[in-house]
Amino acid sequence: MKFKKLKLNGFKSFVEPIDLEIQDGLTGIVGPNGCGKSNVVEAIKWVMGESSAKQMRGDDMDDVIFGGSSNRPARDASEVSIVLDNTEVKSLTQFNEYDELEVNRRIERGKGSSWTINSNSVRAKDVNLLFADNSSGARSSGIVSQGQVANLINAKPDARRTLLEEAANITGLHQRRHEAELRLNAAETNLERLGDIVITMEEQKKSLSKQARQASRYKSIGDRLRKAESILLLKKYLEKEESLKSFDELFNNASSNYNELTKKLHSAEENRIKSNSNLPALRKKETESFAKLQNLKINLSSIDNELIQISDNQNKAKTSLNNISENIKRENSLSKEAKQVLNKLDEESKTLSLELNSQETNYKKDTENLNSIRDELEKIENQQAEINSVINTNKYKFESLSNEKITLSKNAEELSKESTEYNIEINDQKINQLKEEISFNEKNIISCQKNIDKNKISISKASADQNKYKEIFEISLNYFRDIEAEYNALTKLLNINKTEKNSKLSEKIKVKDGFENSVSHVLGESLEGSLVEGDKPYWVKLQKKNNLSPPEKTEPLENFIKKSSFAKLSLSSVGIAKTEEDAKEMQSQLLPGQAITTSKGGLWRWDGFIIPVGSNSSVSEFLRQNNRLRTLKKEINSYSEKLNSDEDNYKSYSKKYEDLKILTDEESSKLFDLKQNKASLNLS
Repeated sequence: MKFKKLKLNGFKSFVEPIDLEIQDGLTGIVGPNGCGKSNVVEAIKWVMGESSAKQMRGDDMDDVIFGGSSNRPARDASEVSIVLDNTEVKSLTQFNEYDELEVNRRIERGKGSSWTINSNSVRAKDVNLLFADNSSGARSSGIVSQGQVANLINAKPDARRTLLEEAANITGLHQRRHEAELRLNAAETNLERLGDIVITMEEQKKSLSKQARQASRYKSIGDRLRKAESILLLKKYLEKEESLKSFDELFNNASSNYNELTKKLHSAEENRIKSNSNLPALRKKETESFAKLQNLKINLSSIDNELIQISDNQNKAKTSLNNISENIKRENSLSKEAKQVLNKLDEESKTLSLELNSQETNYKKDTENLNSIRDELEKIENQQAEINSVINTNKYKFESLSNEKITLSKNAEELSKESTEYNIEINDQKINQLKEEISFNEKNIISCQKNIDKNKISISKASADQNKYKEIFEISLNYFRDIEAEYNALTKLLNINKTEKNSKLSEKIKVKDGFENSVSHVLGESLEGSLVEGDKPYWVKLQKKNNLSPPEKTEPLENFIKKSSFAKLSLSSVGIAKTEEDAKEMQSQLLPGQAITTSKGGLWRWDGFIIPVGSNSSVSEFLRQNNRLRTLKKEINSYSEKLNSDEDNYKSYSKKYEDLKILTDEESSKLFDLKQNKASLNLS
């Protein structure tokens, strides 16, 4: 492949377009320094695919564009074309039909290079392959620069190999081989990825087939449910139809009975009207006759009474005359005795009433004291039983030791007598020594006994403290279990959603105690709305679109609610009136969007809608129970610390009691050892 022509336009020092003919044979370029000889060689290298700016003697590839001078402005683009002879058909397959090939490279400032072959856009890679197939290129050994011959002489075998490959015209094959290897590696990685994708797709296929089976089952179950629901609705419809027929029959019977009764009522009304017309005259006659009859009865009864009284008075007068004389005497004597007895009884009744009142108050106090004394007596009896057991054991030991002491003292006396009889000085010394040891031992016994007595008192006191703090701990534990059980029961009852934190508005907001009915009547079923977007139904946060405010002379409902950001728009125009009557009076003056409620509940809306005070609402009960749940949680957290302190007190006093018991047992064993030692000394 031969170079026939070189075209330059805006390349380095070649500002104007210029064509250089390259004839057969040797072509030389001569001229002074700076005339552009090296620029021609660099233009050939640049159009053949040079990508290094350093090889072009610049810092950037844009430096090949004419940068301007004092007389001429800078250019924005540079272009170099080289015309090749393609009669031997050594070019790329798509350009084999052309006898000449014009390779063009154009660069624009800040945009990079573009390549064309015979005005067809190609890649830089295609241009490199074109020249590599013809054993040339920007870096080929055919372009000899300064110092390259010396470098070739001193070159390593790898560098000489490239020269031989160019000479053998196989440089393009090596480049194609490298590209083929890269493509092969990429194909292998793609195959590996394809295997992984196949495995994942098979897993997805299994899961999708499983889901398809579940969907078909769900569909069949849904069809069966719809059929069952339709049958159930049909059955209910038939039952309702039958009940409607029975109600129609009852209604017909009732209407017929009603008609008959109305007829009877009309006839009775006519008879009543007729009788009412005759009634005044009859009533007048009745009153007149009744008055006459009453007068006659009164006169007759008065006459009879007078006759009876006269006869009775006669009889009584006779008997009373006889008895009066006797009674006068008797009554005189009895009256004196009765006066004395009455005076005594009055005094006794006063004293007894005072004593009775004092006895009643004393009885109440005594019963209360008796109950407390019984409780303390039970504790003391338990302590006394423990102390008695210890005392009995110690008493038994003490008696045995005292007996031993008596025997030992007798032995000592006998020994002293014997010593006096025989006057043995050695025995006297031993006896004195033994007496000193015995007296020392007795002192230890007395101190040990005192310690035991002190420990017994401390044990009784520690036992009382232990029982006291045990009772306090049990009371605290029972109360803690009660509130914990109530908290668990309320948690199960309310069934608060724990998968999403506070997923409902009714679970998130905190309402002040006593205002649950107010909030439930204002928000209604919207309290059951979810706070998770996508649920059915759900809340979203919106900004205020206008200045919503509660009615005048009312207190905003928002002041009694915490964490109400989702329902802020609904609550911002609601106020609390003092009484139900005030709310009714202010309803006609409400602006659009405003509403009024009271602390006891109820709702009076601007559009005329009213919910009376006392209307039941399940949401208000939920809010009350939710408030109770929060207070129980706080109470559990605060009371758990008290429970721990009570438990620590109980354990510490129990440990103190056990330590005192152990110490007393040690002192008792020590006392027993001392008494044994004393007995042995007495024997010796």
